[in-house]
Amino acid sequence: MSQSDLHSRYRYLVFDIHGILLGRTEPAGHLPAVAVMSRLRAAGYGIRFLTNTSSVSRTIMAAALEDVGIAADPSEVFTAATTVAHYLRHVESPQRLFVIGSDELRQEITRVGGTAILWSGPDEADVVVVSRDPSLGQAILEPLCRNEGVRLIATCRDSRFPNGDGIDIGPGPTVELVERTLGKTAKVLGKPNHYVLTAVMELTPKELAATLVIGDSPDQDIALANRAGASSVLLSTPGSAVSRETDNSAPRPDRVIVTLDELLEFL
Repeated sequence: MSQSDLHSRYRYLVFDIHGILLGRTEPAGHLPAVAVMSRLRAAGYGIRFLTNTSSVSRTIMAAALEDVGIAADPSEVFTAATTVAHYLRHVESPQRLFVIGSDELRQEITRVGGTAILWSGPDEADVVVVSRDPSLGQAILEPLCRNEGVRLIATCRDSRFPNGDGIDIGPGPTVELVERTLGKTAKVLGKPNHYVLTAVMELTPKELAATLVIGDSPDQDIALANRAGASSVLLSTPGSAVSRETDNSAPRPDRVIVTLDELLEFL
């Protein structure tokens, strides 16, 4: 396949944020993320940013990218909170809702759902959205246990997030605690669920065939692309065990690269 054929194949680029554009330093001698993203912008690609976090707004996440020199509009940023809010508005609404998680998650649901969202306590809710809450205890879990018909929605199962200065605990432990306590399995709407691509970003099958997902997690980013019918690139973290020969049991990317500027070689 020629270089021009490769370029014409992709119209949309979906970037995982943490570990790709934030919280990662490119090896010496390679272009930093800001330079790579600037060239891709200039080439006219439709760029989207995707994260499983639900505790930071789209505006704040776009500002964090801008702080490191990467141009980003809030409308291009898609968080797990955005995805859950969209699902509640368009699939589950109206309902009595209770949220275990951050104020930002509640605010995003309110912004998207508006008057269609009916807030409730844990003992009366039809749907409970579960995200990260390290302080979750019996005051919430006990009334939840009495609510036999409640349905569980989780933002994601990530056990941790890289934050640039270290590692933050993710929603995974909270989700597992709620599931174990209630004996129910949550519907997970964050990556690798492809709902964000097909419903929230509204990419058609034809557009998905022209979409490339760039991420650092086979189980999250690569699985997301595979489920949606998009292509994928796995970016290895320097010093990690991920290499160009990936685990046969993991979702398979179309390409594995070890530096971000390798994208420019085929895009």
